Amino acid sequence: MTVFFNVNFMTEILLQSYIPVLGLYHPLISQAMILSFTFALIADLFGLMGKSRATYIGDWLIVFGASLCFPAVVTGWEAAKNVDVDSPLLTFHAQTGYAVLGFGVPYALFRLAGFFGYVKIPPLIHVILTVGLVYLTSWAASFNLK
Repeated sequence: MTVFFNVNFMTEILLQSYIPVLGLYHPLISQAMILSFTFALIADLFGLMGKSRATYIGDWLIVFGASLCFPAVVTGWEAAKNVDVDSPLLTFHAQTGYAVLGFGVPYALFRLAGFFGYVKIPPLIHVILTVGLVYLTSWAASFNLK
């Protein structure tokens, strides 16, 4: 019984000391996601010019960026706790972050389906959808909340 209490007590101390720090990583994770999507767009443009290997690189850059969507949202929740203002701008920033998550993850799955040959995706579709994702992600990140 005492051991169980001590384990719970130690877990609580660890969570209280490390969880608030996660908000500090929100800008880093968000910028890595934007860079990944931007480089995927560049790779897709090369794929549009006939470089098929560039399309494969774009596929995996989209998957990498999409894998950062959920950590960006979670660290954003923690970062929002450190902002004293409950502004509509902060709410709009969060909603656009959810939109990036909602568009990025299904798009990454779509790209993987194309990579593994389940669907045939023309290179122009890659470029159009990646432009939309880069635009949405950059728009979500363009709000200065300070």
